[in-house]
Amino acid sequence: MKTLKTELIACFDQLDTYVHLSFLEMQRDCRKGTIHALRVALKRFRALLQMLDALDPHFAGKPAIKKLKPLFEEAGKLRALQILDAILHAQEEKLQMEHVHSAKIRQRIGAQQRFFDEFIHSYSFAEIREASLQARSHLLHLGLRALRSGLRGYFRDLLQDISRLSREGLSSKKRLHDLRKNIKKVHYNLLVILETNPSLSLPAEPVQALENAQNLLGKWHDQHLAFREAKDMSDAPKLFLRQLRQEERLCLQEVRIALVQLPPQVECLLQEAEHMLAPKPTAC
Repeated sequence: MKTLKTELIACFDQLDTYVHLSFLEMQRDCRKGTIHALRVALKRFRALLQMLDALDPHFAGKPAIKKLKPLFEEAGKLRALQILDAILHAQEEKLQMEHVHSAKIRQRIGAQQRFFDEFIHSYSFAEIREASLQARSHLLHLGLRALRSGLRGYFRDLLQDISRLSREGLSSKKRLHDLRKNIKKVHYNLLVILETNPSLSLPAEPVQALENAQNLLGKWHDQHLAFREAKDMSDAPKLFLRQLRQEERLCLQEVRIALVQLPPQVECLLQEAEHMLAPKPTAC
């Protein structure tokens, strides 16, 4: 008989496999597409482990998260440089400048690529597999009623925190970073809950509002890092820096508009999540 727990275990297995296959594909062909795919796989699996960790203080997810961290961070360093290159190159094109600054980033990309190639081929996946199996075993023994109740509390706390941060976010960059991370968590894990039961659905408007805020926050984050990187270059022209700074401010303005609209949409998602995870009389 299918239950929330059996379907959640199926999602766990699917994401675990997705990470493993993305890793193997990365070893075969290390390029932008495979790096991005690996990062997405790691983010989704990590978000699931963090959610299950929040449900039970004794859950064995932390060792798996710890084992995933080096792989995630090294892939992230290369991906961040690729994004920086794209932003700086586009700005140089816009200002009809020589591609001096993006060329410096590409040199770093070359060095990081070589390091990552060595890292990915010497990296052992065995410890991650072992940690994942421990986490899966623990999930297998979680009580269904406690699991459903825990998930309701998890989404309630996370969505309420998103609503609070969307009101306070522009007061500090740290709050914006926290908001971005929390939106990713809730987005990935709502996908997991929907995958446990194909008959479930969420209204399109609040989901779109959440995705829009996540995308705009990501765009701002990349632009913010690009400005900081260029600022650290001793030969960066003032016009180049001003334009990058202006791009960041424009991104922040888009974020501001999106965040004003977010709290009522988050409240709608909260109600839907409560309904989806309400106790079922026939559950056993």
